[in-house]
Amino acid sequence: MHPGNLWRVDVGYNRDHVFMFSADAKLAGYARQEAGALYRTILDKTRALPGVQSASVSIVRPVDDQYYLVDVVHEIDGRTLADAEKIKVAWNAMSPGYFSTVGTPLLMGRDFELGDSDSALRVVIVNESLAHQALPGQNPIGHRLDGAEIIGVVKDSLYAGAREQPRPVLYRPLFQNQAGMDPGQWIGVGSVSFELRYRSSAGLLDEVRQAVRSVDRNLPIFRVKTLQAQTEDSFLRERLLATISSFIGALALLLACLGLYGLMAYTVARRTVEIGIRMAFGARRRAIIWLIVRETAWLLLGGVAAGIPLAVWLSRYAKTLLFGIAGADPGIFAASVGVLIGVAVLAGFLPARRATKVDPMVALRYQ
Repeated sequence: MHPGNLWRVDVGYNRDHVFMFSADAKLAGYARQEAGALYRTILDKTRALPGVQSASVSIVRPVDDQYYLVDVVHEIDGRTLADAEKIKVAWNAMSPGYFSTVGTPLLMGRDFELGDSDSALRVVIVNESLAHQALPGQNPIGHRLDGAEIIGVVKDSLYAGAREQPRPVLYRPLFQNQAGMDPGQWIGVGSVSFELRYRSSAGLLDEVRQAVRSVDRNLPIFRVKTLQAQTEDSFLRERLLATISSFIGALALLLACLGLYGLMAYTVARRTVEIGIRMAFGARRRAIIWLIVRETAWLLLGGVAAGIPLAVWLSRYAKTLLFGIAGADPGIFAASVGVLIGVAVLAGFLPARRATKVDPMVALRYQ
């Protein structure tokens, strides 16, 4: 795997110029029912910062390494789904402006609004995968999932990381009662993440801390990170595998080269008497060197013929571990064989050249 392969994957959001931090109302002694008002106030404060273009708050942040919420859709347009028809979904809850802040395109319909309150009609937004699975070939706007009206469709995004495949995701308004569950019940269960799309990052962290302290000086913020850094951290496993694989591959090639050179040097040394006899009978140095190099080439060709099929077979396993590599990369194979050919030529030429410089009478007495 090359980390660049993962970085070039379309993850469904824009990771540039997004600053994130988390807060948990419980850490400052707030009850569940008080959490929603607290987060609204912090959101208003951070949105008003001079370097901030837009802001939002959500339960799950993009590429979240701590939360992944799942649910099941039981009903579509009032029709209860059979067990085999029920749709497993990931879900998130967020404030208005979340999609524009993280750069996830709204493909159809509208975003959440401040008017989507407890007294308003229950609404949800779905991603492309959920729209296609729940309502194939239909315009999903206006249809209902578990009693909530679909008001928008957004592009698929990969929250769990670039290696995953798009899956159905259901988005709910953070500050609206959903399915008989008061917002304070899910907001107060754990921390929330604030996302800020900024024009300039200069002094932004200090401004955010001051804004939060102006609301409650006892409320700590944590998991402070840009979306770009969060995405890079999500590649840690892949980057480690790539580094280890590259090191092992280079080490294996080095050992193969050393082994090939050592074998040929030993083989030529054992043929010193033979070389002496040939030279005593008038064989030319060039002919002897060519003989050794030719035999080395045949040995190498035999090894390559046996090794390439084995390497192709083993590469199928490597493909499951490393993202974005071909099962058998011709370029890598060609480079490896080229290095081995170069080493083989030297491994045959240098010992043979050294052996032909020995006096034939000395070579005949060589044990």
